[in-house]
Amino acid sequence: MNTKKIIIVEADPQFRNLLKLLSEQNFPEMEILTFRSGVEGLEAFHLNEEDVALIITGNNMSVMSGAELAEKVKAVNPKLPILLLGAIEPKEHKADQFLPKTSGLEIFAVAKTFL
Repeated sequence: MNTKKIIIVEADPQFRNLLKLLSEQNFPEMEILTFRSGVEGLEAFHLNEEDVALIITGNNMSVMSGAELAEKVKAVNPKLPILLLGAIEPKEHKADQFLPKTSGLEIFAVAKTFL
């Protein structure tokens, strides 16, 4: 059986690294994959589709937003949990939960409810 994976997609490198570090601490049994754009995150999802347990994505990214990423992933796997992070919640999105980036460790408390 393959190791379950969490995909983190975030444009800001410092925040992306913080999310990775905290994910490794909160979910040591999982492999954490990080990407800087929605396009890269979607490609990683398709390559690891069977093993992805959760996607945590920022919303404000060039080319493909986190909301667009969530929509594309949900079209393939509607049951895969997705947490969308940002400053302002989009009016429409397919993510399971929106959290302000300032939520801190609450992000991982919410993530645990999906795993």
